[in-house]
Amino acid sequence: MEQMSTYKRATLDEEDLVDSLSEGDAYPNGLQVNFHSPRSGQRCWAARTQVEKRLVVLVVLLAAGLVACLAALGIQYQTRSPSVCLSEACVSVTSSILSSMDPTVDPCHDFFSYACGGWIKANPVPDGHSRWGT
Repeated sequence: MEQMSTYKRATLDEEDLVDSLSEGDAYPNGLQVNFHSPRSGQRCWAARTQVEKRLVVLVVLLAAGLVACLAALGIQYQTRSPSVCLSEACVSVTSSILSSMDPTVDPCHDFFSYACGGWIKANPVPDGHSRWGT
């Protein structure tokens, strides 16, 4: 009579599975995990691929550029005083704009009248015409 093989069912917890695998062994699902712990920074850099090295250099350059831009912006903000144009042309244009406005109108309800109401009051449409024009 032929003897049959017997199998014992075993259940493994995930921790037991991790403990039972040595470095470089594959997991049952086909994944393989390797851990390398370089002893010095030089070995860490040498272990990186060319793509990883280029990405690290790119990130460092971008970070340096960002710091430089923020520093320049901070210096410009501190040294720049708000400039107001006081030339004759600026004052004339400002006066013209302010006289064309109608500050009695709420700009949220009728912006056209707010922006142009003063000009319309100062320049009524001539008799016999329906609008201003050439």
